[in-house]
Amino acid sequence: MKIQALFKVLRFMMSKGKFYLLAFLTLSTMFIMTDFQYSLVSLKEYLNVLLLISTVIFTIMGLWIAILYPSALNRLANPRKVETADFSETGADTKRLESLVATVMKSAIVVFFIMVIFLAGLTSQAIDLEDSTVSIIKQITFSFVVMLSFVQSEALFYVIKSNILFLSDFHQKRSVIEDDKSFFEDATNDD
Repeated sequence: MKIQALFKVLRFMMSKGKFYLLAFLTLSTMFIMTDFQYSLVSLKEYLNVLLLISTVIFTIMGLWIAILYPSALNRLANPRKVETADFSETGADTKRLESLVATVMKSAIVVFFIMVIFLAGLTSQAIDLEDSTVSIIKQITFSFVVMLSFVQSEALFYVIKSNILFLSDFHQKRSVIEDDKSFFEDATNDD
């Protein structure tokens, strides 16, 4: 069961990965052909903002998982302690948990690649490269940052969607409770 779920997540990420790879190659080609220029200081500032957004989403969605699915969290923390995280009652819970975890994974991937970009920047300062090579590397890096922004935007929109769905469910349940309360009050007043 665990292996099947892992393969499902990996297949989904691979299908998205093909889209991101094609978009990355297209953007890289476009930026190289147009000799797109930008400030490294501006890039660093943007990467810091992207990193902040990633960590906020990572935290928010991690809290959602911890609150809504504590048995799944216990399973992650100590696989031997909890035998199963049971979602057999409804497939919606499984799908929701998968989406929450996928959002956390996207944010973690963005954080990882931002670290790689910063490390590559530090390393490249020690290497003497030709100006044309530096220009191409800068344009490819910018394409990569654009792709990371797309990935993080998807995660951000899922956070917004999750909160809207949560509020909708909350208001529906509250309305049902109020209707039930009103019905019972009317029934007791008729007596």
